[in-house]
Amino acid sequence: MEKKPPQKVRPNHRRKVDADVKERFKELIAKTPEYVVQQLHRDGDVVKLWRCGKPRSSTYMCYVCSAPNCLMVYGDMGECMWQRHYDMIPFIRGAVHSTSYFAEKVPREINSRDEYPELIEEWFAEVKENQIECGYEWTEEHDEELQNIRDEWENYGDVADFHKAHYESKLFRDCEDHVTTTYYSYHYLWKTELLAWFIQQLDAGKVLPYVEPEKEDS
Repeated sequence: MEKKPPQKVRPNHRRKVDADVKERFKELIAKTPEYVVQQLHRDGDVVKLWRCGKPRSSTYMCYVCSAPNCLMVYGDMGECMWQRHYDMIPFIRGAVHSTSYFAEKVPREINSRDEYPELIEEWFAEVKENQIECGYEWTEEHDEELQNIRDEWENYGDVADFHKAHYESKLFRDCEDHVTTTYYSYHYLWKTELLAWFIQQLDAGKVLPYVEPEKEDS
């Protein structure tokens, strides 16, 4: 049987960002066994609050707050909110591993994405092949316009200038290969990793119980 040539693996900065966040969070947990979940609410409370982190340390410390129809994560890695169901904990359990679906539940006024110049470089590396795969002819005019866009990008290094030059070229509008220069931010992805780990701890019963604060002497 004739062997098929190996498929070309295209560079994908999105996968690289995902893998980097997962690896860093995994290293944090492995190197910091004191990183734990502590319950800060009483059983039966409608609003539930947990602290995730190393005791008496604010480094990588986050709070997870579940209120009716709302889940919030805030702390050392910024803050974010998701809205979906009255009880958000079961929803997280089923949705947090789907990055795109879970991100749809973030209110529009909260930014969960960053610009990545690396995605522009990927577009330059792949645009010719993608155009041909879309069924479009590639001509010398495309080469010239592509170089004009690259010159604009390299001269100014501004994402807005890249999009302006891309749009004004009029050559790359119809292809299905749409240019997307944003992806989920490092801090947003870190919080989704935290939530996935948090749910694991919750389901495994590895949550430190609520401790009633000591009353001050009157």
